[in-house]
Formats: sequence, C-alpha cells, structure tokens
Amino acid sequence: MIAIAIVIAGLLLMLLAAPLSHAGRIRKSLRPFVGRSVRLEVWGSPIDPSPMTIDSVIAVGAGLHLYFRSNGHRTHMKIAQPKTIAISGDRIEIPQAKYVQSAGRALPKRDAPAVVLYFTS
Repeated sequence: MIAIAIVIAGLLLMLLAAPLSHAGRIRKSLRPFVGRSVRLEVWGSPIDPSPMTIDSVIAVGAGLHLYFRSNGHRTHMKIAQPKTIAISGDRIEIPQAKYVQSAGRALPKRDAPAVVLYFTS
C-alpha cells in the first residue's frame, strides 16, 4: 500500500513539475506549430528525408516528447533536458539536450544542434 502511494506521489510530482521545467516552457512555445509539416535533423543528421507532421508535444518532468506523423506512421522522439529554443521564420532549433532518443534508441551525439525542425509548408 505504501509502495503504491509512493509511486503515485512520484508520478504526480513529475506531472506538476513539467510546466515549471525548461521542457514545459519549450512545449508551450511549440504548441502553435502542431500540425505543421517539417523536416527533422538530430545532431546535424537528417532523421527521415520525407516531411513529417508535428502531431503533438508533451513535457514530462525534464523531458520533451515530440510525436510526428509520416506516411501514416507515428514516431516518438524524446529530448532529454532541453535548455532553450530558437524559433525563426523557417525553422525551430533546440541547441542543447542531454540526449535525444528516437524510436526507443539514443541517437549519437555530435557537434551540432540537438534538434532542428525545418518548416516545409
């Protein structure tokens, strides 16, 4: 019984902390772009040559979770501990992250921005 209460308290703490984290603030900045078509680069390498649609953006604790749709498939990307975001006319850049995970695997870190989304429409 105590273990269940501890697990529930931990989950509530993560959900309540998310809006106060960097990830929570970045999620708010990305909300207007849900539904936009983008090309995606992680650590300077393209993830998929075909455009993807931003399906949803969620913050859980210090993690930012992006969901994309492409060719009828949904893809999940986790950006761990993002710090800042830069939004310009044709792109969104998240320059720093502890790591980036796509489809459940960490992508090799390189000397390039963590994630760049280029608008295609």
